[in-house]
Amino acid sequence: MNELHDAIRDWLSDNLSRMLGVRVLPESVSFRTKKGQCTVNILRYGISREIQGFTPFTAFDGIDAVQGVSVESGHVNVKLSHELFSYLLAHVNSVYPTAIAPGESESSEGLALYKMLMLSRQKRGGLIAAESVYEAMWRAFCACDPALTTKKRRLALADASKAALVMVRRIPDRTAVYNMLGDVGACIASLLHTSTCMIDNE
Repeated sequence: MNELHDAIRDWLSDNLSRMLGVRVLPESVSFRTKKGQCTVNILRYGISREIQGFTPFTAFDGIDAVQGVSVESGHVNVKLSHELFSYLLAHVNSVYPTAIAPGESESSEGLALYKMLMLSRQKRGGLIAAESVYEAMWRAFCACDPALTTKKRRLALADASKAALVMVRRIPDRTAVYNMLGDVGACIASLLHTSTCMIDNE
């Protein structure tokens, strides 16, 4: 179920190694994101310059998966594409277990899961092109990363839950697209549920 994390990590490792001219090990790739950005961050390799004319990334399973690359504070940030998120949406909704409603809970994690389950009842309209949707999906995907420790998974799940709770109100023209968010809601709900189960089993 979590093979996609390893596949994306290996793909990033290979491309960043070629681009930077240093061997970037897969285990050095961190999926955690900076607030307000939908990026993949690579751990420090002593690189603080802007990347000029970087070699384009290879396709990921036939998908043009990268919108852009930048360097900030010694980290390489890879902005993922709408096509990659469409792939992620389809994968999660076909492979991951369907989420179940949480018990009574006043936590942000329980509330986020409940709201995403409610959203999943809307029309299945595929992926909505909105930064807040990408961010909520990616943070929820990060929370299921098998490489995380329990402590880091709890933090990632808290981040994902917060992103899910504000996702809809940050969508431009949300009234027009709200009833098309069923696939997105189901995807994020499954990821939040999976992360919670992983914590319970660790």
